[in-house]
Order: sequence, then C-alpha cells, then structure tokens
Amino acid sequence: MSPDGSGTGTPVSGDSTPCAILDTSEYITYGFVTGTSQSTLLTTQAAIALTITEDAMQGLLGTALCPTEETERFTWPGYQIWRAGEHPIQLSKDRIISVDTVTTYHEDGCDCETTTYTGCSYIKDADAGIIEIRDDCWADDCAGCHCGCSGAFMTDITYTHGFTAAEMASTTSDGRTIRFWIAQWAQEVFNALQGLPSAVTTTGVLAWASMNYSERKAVVKDTMLGSSELANAMVKGLRRLNVKRAIKFGGRR
Repeated sequence: MSPDGSGTGTPVSGDSTPCAILDTSEYITYGFVTGTSQSTLLTTQAAIALTITEDAMQGLLGTALCPTEETERFTWPGYQIWRAGEHPIQLSKDRIISVDTVTTYHEDGCDCETTTYTGCSYIKDADAGIIEIRDDCWADDCAGCHCGCSGAFMTDITYTHGFTAAEMASTTSDGRTIRFWIAQWAQEVFNALQGLPSAVTTTGVLAWASMNYSERKAVVKDTMLGSSELANAMVKGLRRLNVKRAIKFGGRR
C-alpha cells in the first residue's frame, strides 16, 4: 500500500489554528492600539492582524509559537545510514517537543498494509529538528507481500514542535520579547487593513540636508518581512531565539 505523492520533507498536514499569544488584555501593555471596544469591524481586523503576524513570526523563527502537531513525508532514509540501524532525518521545523508516530509504506504496487509505529524513534537535537528513526520502525520484512520489496519506501513522520507554554508565559523573557514584537508588527498590519499609511520607513534615511543634498542612511537589509526599519529591528530582536543549523539531513526546505 502506498500514499499518493512522494518527496523528501513534504508537508502532509499541520495545525493552522492561531496560537493567540497576545491576549486582548495585553494590547495596550505592548503597544497594540486598536480601539476594538468601539467597533466589531476593528475587533475582527485586530484578530486578522494578529493571525498574519503570528504566521510571519513562525516563519521567521522556524517553529510554532505554541505546541503544534505536523506531519511530513520523507523517502525512507535507509540510504543515509551512518551506522547500521540508524537513520537521521532533519525535519523542517525547529524546537521539536515529541515524535508522535512513524508510518511506513511499501513501494508502489505492493499489497502490504500501511503500518504505524510509536516509540521507534528518538530526538537527536530538539532545537535543530534532527531525529533518528530506528530499524524497528520497519518490523515487517515484506515476506508476506507480493512485490519483492526489501524495506520501507516512504515514511510519514508526525511530530509536535514549538515553544512550550512555560517558555511562552507572559512572565518569561522569551514570552515578553515575542509579545512585544507581535504587537509592533500587528500594529503595522492593522493600519494597512484600515487603509492607513505605513508608520515605518523603507528608505533607512536617518538624516538629510537640502543644501547640496546629502543624507545619512541606516543599514537595512532585505528580510523575509521586508526591508523596512521595523522589519530589520524585529529580525534583530528575535535573533537570539533563532536556531542556527550547522548540518543538514534529508531535505530541510
């Protein structure tokens, strides 16, 4: 039995529910001014702004802001063996909390059934998203199948990743840092939803003079959030929470 599709590290499913890290009671505290008490529309726009901001921040940090389950599909890593029985895989997300199930498939056309295993893998580097799945994830030697395959062809790995509730508590340094930058970026998105001009600049000009025109610019980079001063400040502010990956296994996207 084989699933449709193939690939290395291909997303199969994931929980897209917003984590709602910044509570409405914290809006003013962290500088997110919405006036939501005056309008149902403003309340809805504030919620949209926060969802968009969380999604952008999770892309920047490479993981979810709360424990989130995700399934990825890999070709069976038997060809990447370092030592007998050990199969390292690098997942697309960082900060792995647990590996929940490993589902293995035979080659296309096999009449063997899908098999799901638990407890046959372990986390090698949680921060960098590196796990290993062992040979006992493939207990069946295909003897009862009629396709002649000698091992697994494809595997779906379901795992949980993200910041834990303890890490994201409003009393922790990480929790406060992330709430602050959520508020700053959400304010920009919220203003855009209302058709208001951007409150941040993209030129990076710190000072200028009209006589024999001259200007002094800040050093701004093109980030995944744009090249504005706010985007650059946010990337720098969250830098310590980013995981630097020094090695790569099995198809990090």
